[in-house]
Amino acid sequence: MRGAITGKNLLARELRCRAFYALAGISILLLSLAYQVRVPFAIDVGAQGDAAFLNDFHDRESADGLSYRWSSDSSSIVFPGIGGYAPALLQLRLNGDRPPELPQPTVTIRANGREVASFPITAEFETYELAIGRDAVGTSGTLLVELRSETFVPHEFAGTGDQRLLGVLVDQVSLQFQGGMGTVVFPAPLPTVYVTAGILVSYLLARRFLSKRWALVASLGILVGLAAALVAERIQVTPHCHWVLVVPGVALLVMEMARRTTQTKINLPLYAVGVVAILLGVWRFATVAQLSWMGVAPDLANNYHTAAILRSGGMIYDVHGPLFTGYDNPPLTALLNIPLTLLDFQNAVKLFFGLNTLFLATSVVLIFITRKEYLLTYPHWMIAVALVLNLDPVLDSLLLGQLDAILLLLIVISFYAYRHGRDLIAGSPLGLAAMIKFSPFLVAMYFLLKREMRVFAAAVGAILATGTLSLLAAGFDAHWVFITDTLPTLLAGSAQMENQSLNGFFNRLFLDGEFITGLMAAPPLPQARFLTLASSVLIVGVTIYLLRRRLASRTDLRFDLEFSLVVITLPLLSSIAWHHYQTWYVLPLLVLLNPKLRDGLPKRARWTVTALFALSVLILSIPVTAYAPSFVDGPAKLLISMRLYAGLTLYGIFAYLLTRGRAN
Repeated sequence: MRGAITGKNLLARELRCRAFYALAGISILLLSLAYQVRVPFAIDVGAQGDAAFLNDFHDRESADGLSYRWSSDSSSIVFPGIGGYAPALLQLRLNGDRPPELPQPTVTIRANGREVASFPITAEFETYELAIGRDAVGTSGTLLVELRSETFVPHEFAGTGDQRLLGVLVDQVSLQFQGGMGTVVFPAPLPTVYVTAGILVSYLLARRFLSKRWALVASLGILVGLAAALVAERIQVTPHCHWVLVVPGVALLVMEMARRTTQTKINLPLYAVGVVAILLGVWRFATVAQLSWMGVAPDLANNYHTAAILRSGGMIYDVHGPLFTGYDNPPLTALLNIPLTLLDFQNAVKLFFGLNTLFLATSVVLIFITRKEYLLTYPHWMIAVALVLNLDPVLDSLLLGQLDAILLLLIVISFYAYRHGRDLIAGSPLGLAAMIKFSPFLVAMYFLLKREMRVFAAAVGAILATGTLSLLAAGFDAHWVFITDTLPTLLAGSAQMENQSLNGFFNRLFLDGEFITGLMAAPPLPQARFLTLASSVLIVGVTIYLLRRRLASRTDLRFDLEFSLVVITLPLLSSIAWHHYQTWYVLPLLVLLNPKLRDGLPKRARWTVTALFALSVLILSIPVTAYAPSFVDGPAKLLISMRLYAGLTLYGIFAYLLTRGRAN
């Protein structure tokens, strides 16, 4: 549109423009006015969605047409982003129901850490009104209401087996600012900053396509809508105000980077799809990060507990315990987790999530700089970032607290080091990876097949050194139990839906029900074992045949294809390859973005390869739990193995490209 900015100096020009600062002032003024509308903020405790505002309450209950929750000895209700430093009226609908032999409880209410009142409550639902001064409301913009009371355990009085520590029944909590025209409600700082910055970034983004007048109109329209939302649904809207900045911010960042990494005109449809995909990935990653910050990491909890046992000198394997619910990793995994036991579990999860994110980012950066001629140019970097952020195996591995990001980094270091002639560095990470999960040793075998003896020797040396250290630190008994008891059971495989290996597929052909939904070893089925062995031998044979040629050089594109093909086979051939193992597919997927791989292919072949690649990425982006639990019995259970089919499809793509002789 006429008047739109098309150059690369948008920021410098707009920062000298008065309209930009006028828009900032109007945004702050209008948001401040929105906060002066004193609507009541009500939280219906026991209703759907109430958990976002509650801490340390028990599960929802219903009786006589009412829904409510029991508090604990210290529970809290948060009113987010409501504004601050103005007097308010707090209303709580409470019930102090107790066994006959107990007196009625006394409740103490605190607001942002300041005690407001302490009073007894009856055994009926009644509404209690409390005045909260401006000092207690504070200037943070968020009000945290703490509710403390005497507690009781139902089982001690009725013998029901209910061991919960119960405080009082809470049905509804509401808040409304008080005062006359002279009382000003301070806007919540963070939501105001997010919205104001988001409006300004939206204006800068709009200026790429619109004239100044229409960009201002569009930005003001967004501002009015957000101000109205703050008036109508403030406590629902303000916790998510950061997205008002993130969404246009990501779009503008991608646009600016695209203009600096391409010599041709930006493909706007592709740009729009890329931005949406990146935003979706950021949202999914943020959701995982939030859960991890709350301490959700079930697999890390198992490793953390086992590492604590090992640290105290105990036996880490329970030979009588069921598979998967106990500890079934090599002793080295427990050793690697010992440093985390120096922290409490909540902080250990935060640290581990941060480290895994760093390992993942480092892997992506190493792949980018290895093939910078395409991955550092538009639109390949945009597609790559969107792809990595949306891969469900990556997200699930981060959420579970698994070691896949570490294994990916070790594999990528080997890939990077070999291309740069560092044989010792290329082999050693593979040895360490093989001691964490056995399947990465196949990558070391690839170098043996290619007669790269220095790389293979470095891998074997790393295995011996790491194994010796593990044996000395964890003891002989732990290793003996793992080798003689745990390992054979693991090699038997599992039909569980998240086992996306050939073994899992063939076991599911003959097993139903609890073997697919539960965590248990597969029974010895000769037909499943034969089919698994036959298909594995076929894949190994085809792979060796495809790898028979000598490499022209370490920078030969054929190396990228061969190395990626071997990485793809790792989860396929493993007896148990939980779907998060496919985090390792980040490397082959980014390699497959190389446009040189499609040079010289017939048009139909190019479109077929692109379509199959896109389909594989789509399958790998959809959570297994979104569809697998619905297909436990009958022929429909074949759909459970979609991740396996994606892996086989990628294997086929790389095999085809190798037969076409794709090389630099």
